Amino acid sequence: APDLPCTGKLAGGPWTHAVLLNVQALLQGNFAAAAVLISFGAVIGKVTPSQIVVMAVVEVVLYSLNKEVLCIGLFGTLDMGGTIFIHLFGAYFGLAVAYMLGRPDEAEAG
Repeated sequence: APDLPCTGKLAGGPWTHAVLLNVQALLQGNFAAAAVLISFGAVIGKVTPSQIVVMAVVEVVLYSLNKEVLCIGLFGTLDMGGTIFIHLFGAYFGLAVAYMLGRPDEAEAG
């Protein structure tokens, strides 16, 4: 699929649909990245780089589901600019990850 960046289509295979790439899609991607950076602040110093990659991949999917399905679809909330969705989800996701990691052991702390 080396032509994906040029044409926006996958060459062959089961996924041969066009990839929608416009300013709105790039802006939504920036918002998801901002939520990841906010969560990163809660777990910095506790996680390894590979754990951050896993956290980022999972968080981007959950952020999109939370925003589109829960906040906009189910609750019908509006956020003119997305700042509340971004900061609220990022902060609580970071706190949840930090809670799940737990306190460091004596061997790790010393």
